[in-house]
Amino acid sequence: NEEKLEFLEQTTAPRIIVYLKEKEKASISEIFKSVRGSQSAKYSALKLLSENKIIKQSPPQGRARRLDISLTEKGKKVADCLIKIVQLL
Repeated sequence: NEEKLEFLEQTTAPRIIVYLKEKEKASISEIFKSVRGSQSAKYSALKLLSENKIIKQSPPQGRARRLDISLTEKGKKVADCLIKIVQLL
């Protein structure tokens, strides 16, 4: 279980998860502009989230040069849990 919590140890990852829950999908540049954290922390978080199948990338319609990032079904469940935790705080 410790390995599964690795992505939560980095505070940027939960911020990205909650941001994507609110927005449904966003480009990498939108995430970098809107989510707090250093550039390297955001890259690391996105990598961990992708490896843990929390996020997915897909090309948006009509724009082949950029990728949209969104939550997977698993990611949506994680986001719901994170939001509940924040509400308890």
